Amino acid sequence: ADQARQAVAALEEAAPEGVRGSSPYVRARAAALEDALARLRELLAAESWEAAVLQTAHVRESLESLRSFTALGGLVPELRQEIPEGTVVLGASGVTDASGKPACLMGQHFGKMPEESWKGLLERMPVYGMNFAVLPVSAMAGAAAAPFDADTLRREVVPLLDTAAAGKIGVVVQLSQEALAEAIRDQAPGVRSPGFANLADPALLAAFKEHAAAVARAVHGHPALLGLSIADAPQFKFDGEQVRLSFVEEVRTANPDRQELNRAWRAHLADYGEITLWGDHAEHSYQNRRAYQFDWQTFHHTLIHALIRDLRDTVAAAAPGTPLMLTLAADAFEKAETRHSPDREEVAGLFDALACAQGIASGNGVYAWDYPKPAVSQALLASFAPEKPLLDLSVTLDALPEAPPAEREAVVRSLLWTSLVTGASGLALNLSPELRDAPGVLDAFSRTALEARRLAPVVRALQQAPAVTHILYSNSSKILDDGEPHLSSAQFAYEGCSFSGHAIRFVTERQLAAHGLGDMRALVMPETPAITDTAFTALAEFVEKDGTVLRVGTPIPYNERGHSRTNVIRNTGNTVLVRGMNMPTEYLHAMDAAIQQGSLPRIPRPVNTHGYPLEGVLTRHVVYEGDSYLFCVNLRKTAVRCNLDGSLFRGRDVLLGRDVQFPRTLESCDPMLIRLERPQRVAERTAAN
Repeated sequence: ADQARQAVAALEEAAPEGVRGSSPYVRARAAALEDALARLRELLAAESWEAAVLQTAHVRESLESLRSFTALGGLVPELRQEIPEGTVVLGASGVTDASGKPACLMGQHFGKMPEESWKGLLERMPVYGMNFAVLPVSAMAGAAAAPFDADTLRREVVPLLDTAAAGKIGVVVQLSQEALAEAIRDQAPGVRSPGFANLADPALLAAFKEHAAAVARAVHGHPALLGLSIADAPQFKFDGEQVRLSFVEEVRTANPDRQELNRAWRAHLADYGEITLWGDHAEHSYQNRRAYQFDWQTFHHTLIHALIRDLRDTVAAAAPGTPLMLTLAADAFEKAETRHSPDREEVAGLFDALACAQGIASGNGVYAWDYPKPAVSQALLASFAPEKPLLDLSVTLDALPEAPPAEREAVVRSLLWTSLVTGASGLALNLSPELRDAPGVLDAFSRTALEARRLAPVVRALQQAPAVTHILYSNSSKILDDGEPHLSSAQFAYEGCSFSGHAIRFVTERQLAAHGLGDMRALVMPETPAITDTAFTALAEFVEKDGTVLRVGTPIPYNERGHSRTNVIRNTGNTVLVRGMNMPTEYLHAMDAAIQQGSLPRIPRPVNTHGYPLEGVLTRHVVYEGDSYLFCVNLRKTAVRCNLDGSLFRGRDVLLGRDVQFPRTLESCDPMLIRLERPQRVAERTAAN
């Protein structure tokens, strides 16, 4: 350790002119090595010999890497570019710097780190290239002791915000109903009765509004504050006699003929007053029927959204002008999530920014990590409000592969870059100290943060590239039978279509009803048992105008209340049937068929030596300021030989500053952002050299 520390000092003195003291990459690598040394000392002191051996090997590798980088980094033009610094703003035009240029937020959620280390982490973050922090204020010890006292909260939080401001770090303050429920459980023991912190409980709601207003007043106006997340993955269960009576009146108004209601619900109600809500009902009771569930869940959502608007207005009044968001859970494609969660599309229209929290598992299948998470959830949110910034406030890894640090670093980098290209304007890792200290993790995040901030305009262009292919995401089918099979089919559709090279978005029933399909070139219809009549009409019109549809063979048999249809979406010459087992591979080949028949434009995209698409190789293409850029990463655990479809076959990877030519072997989890060059430009540059 002493030898390594002396070598770092010698390297800093011997660095080429223009690199020492000015290259953020050198500073970040040196800081990572210093932290690795500190960790090694801790392991030696604790006599953790096996871990110390691995850490020693990591220190040696890091030292050699730093030596090479310091010697050669000054010769790579991309690594000599300045990293934009200064205040970052969260506004209507997305995440921007003070001059209005696109910016990326890269940093850390402090939820799993000891509170006493937060200040030190904030001080250390700038040297790693991080400019973003998420502070879970509700979970702080001071907040637990005095959750409603703005002065106490101010004394706890403002010093941290001051430290963040000194390091030019933007902060999102995260409020948590779960943390508050834990703090007040002695005074209100029933706030967790459904198994979660139920914000529909009057006692918890009143306390949480008071707590949220106190936090908002405590942090309002601080220059480091980017925004407030007013709840963390909230869930709701409205119950009680007053709720039941309100629902009964809603049903009576919408269905004045009780016999018609009985037929719709398949019930035997002698009186509207017999209607009940929650409970352990028999499998074939009307409460488990499709029509009842649609009516009840629709009503329940109106109560949820009214509560969320009230909470938003409370926080907005306490902190006027502060951007607000609501952190949504990563369960959009899970069965029965509609029963207690808010409608994501509705939430997207209520707030200044979109926010989510993703849990990612290391890969157990063919991919190095649990793809398509988090990309599918991020793409869904971006589809609701593409003009708003999207922040993933808590990217949580449950584990990392037992592999050398370089492989672990590659996995983390590929995960982060996939999220950025999918649409995330900001990412905050939420790691336990053990995972954060694992060799390769901090190095991966630091490198990615510096790259993303340097290339933020190109990242923004990739995120906003027009999507001419949309996947149908039906709220009616989510409620019908608790989302089976629609949700799993929609996720499979996204996974397969995402490897086509084209930008992919989702389209909802409300969007179809309001705008039709616009200039969409192709619509992907996964298993969709139910859809509203208005959306069905829009689909039928798209098909009749020779729109391209990629679909499974089954029809849409029901409307939103589960009543059978008499008409179908017909097949045409522009219908591509997804044949097989309704798995990602079939959707990828359906996309390829649409490209081959001319329904979708030809773009640079990965193919094998026979011209077929490559499952597991993710690419996105955009033209930015006259240059053609291709993001490319192989998500498989093994390398794959790859060609590019089209006339562009070589370019420059602007992430690491290396020349790239296709066909080539793509290593696992090696992200590249390639500025493609046309053959004539290559010839001109070669002749000039």
